Amino acid sequence: MFGTLGALRLTITTAEDSWFILGDSEGRYDWETTFSWSAGARATLFTGKHITIGVKGQYFQTDPELTSYMSVFDGRYNYFNRHNVIAPLKEMEDA
Repeated sequence: MFGTLGALRLTITTAEDSWFILGDSEGRYDWETTFSWSAGARATLFTGKHITIGVKGQYFQTDPELTSYMSVFDGRYNYFNRHNVIAPLKEMEDA
């Protein structure tokens, strides 16, 4: 058995139209979370002279929040607040 504790930062760069945004360029989404955890186990089912067969299972839990989006084409940068709503620049400056 094994387990992990930690934090997570996730970045995805993909075509804007795959996220229902009008445009045909790439965009980058960033998510952050302060806590993540996982638990799992491994087991050996068969051990032979030249082969070992086993299984591994793992459960991973996190609750990421979308923090920003950047359009690669025109450099637009949007920040999101803790409710995943686009935050005005003034709100980001006050934080």
